[in-house]
Amino acid sequence: MRGIVRTPARLHLGFIDLSGRCGRIFGSIGVAIERPRWVLEVSPSGRMQADGDAGKEILKILGRLRGRLGVKQAVAIRTLEAIPRHMGLGSGTQLELSLSLAVSKLAGRQLPVTELARILRRGKRSGIGVATFARGGFVVDAGQPSRPRGHDLPPVIFQRALPGDWWFVIVLPLGKPGLSGKREEKVFETLPPMGDATVERISRLTLMKVLPAVVTDDIRGFGEAITEIQMLVGEFFAPYQGGVYATSTGKEVAELALKRGACGVGQSSWGPTVFALVRGEGAAAALAREIKRFLGDDRHLVFATRANNRGAVWKTAP
Repeated sequence: MRGIVRTPARLHLGFIDLSGRCGRIFGSIGVAIERPRWVLEVSPSGRMQADGDAGKEILKILGRLRGRLGVKQAVAIRTLEAIPRHMGLGSGTQLELSLSLAVSKLAGRQLPVTELARILRRGKRSGIGVATFARGGFVVDAGQPSRPRGHDLPPVIFQRALPGDWWFVIVLPLGKPGLSGKREEKVFETLPPMGDATVERISRLTLMKVLPAVVTDDIRGFGEAITEIQMLVGEFFAPYQGGVYATSTGKEVAELALKRGACGVGQSSWGPTVFALVRGEGAAAALAREIKRFLGDDRHLVFATRANNRGAVWKTAP
């Protein structure tokens, strides 16, 4: 038996509270998107094999997974589609969860996604990647206790499908990775507490504008709130990423998108990927063309995608 796992990327739209003064810290806002995605074909094999640019990384992950999951069967992995690494799209979490799901399924084990995440030690700060892998859609989590008690996943406090005519235009610079790994860890270790006024504003926008907008299909209100949250979070992280946006081009693209009628804009996580939100496939395609003309080069991928409201999908084949 072989199987195929399809896993959406995610946009991380911001943190809610980076002070921890209320007893919890972080808290994340995010959404799963249809593209890009991991598509992996997994089949039993006489030895561990993995192709493609991510082959070496996949073999390292599999080496850890087999011991943690108690699986002896070797597998062969073919990468059919990939989420670019270190671009703010959650590639690492989605890849590890995809592989753990596939290996456990082939071994006949039915482990919930939350258990796989704990085994992988994913969700240390943000639960968006785990939640979007499990069910897709738009997600808000409540972060971690200010004084952690082991490895608990941030509890999901809101998760809902986004309307099908909400489209994201994604602008992905090629060859310009965002902050990650040890550099990212060092930043979080040295961050000063976020000011109360900023935390209060983000919290109010999330509760009284973002969440009602998702429920009532108010794309304009959603976009306005996300844009403001992005600005507040970007200003907080500006000393570590070189500005509100990780690149000057990202900032210029966001400004252009707003001038062309986008409902909201921002940068996913540390970037450098930026996004713009519009209603309708036609509007998304038109904005993507405008951005491509503005950039005038082949150093960026620009494309439109809807939210993924399903999460990861596993299918078996003969």
